[in-house]
Amino acid sequence: MSKIQCKGCSYKPSEHDTLQGYCMLCAVEKIKKTKLLETENKLLKERLEALEALLICYRVQKNPSEKLHKKLDKTKRALEE
Repeated sequence: MSKIQCKGCSYKPSEHDTLQGYCMLCAVEKIKKTKLLETENKLLKERLEALEALLICYRVQKNPSEKLHKKLDKTKRALEE
């Protein structure tokens, strides 16, 4: 009987069926969650950059460009999904 236990569930895989302490099923789920979080993080960074650019436009009393408005709309819609 294996003394190793998966960190994500109660399964006790063999030594060769683990990936960083997780059984293969939990490892795949963890990778999916990580990729989803990375995508969300990228969208948040893009949104922040667009909002900072908008703030700069207002500070220097300049009208924001159409490109900036499109970027703001795109990031807002992407984050709502």
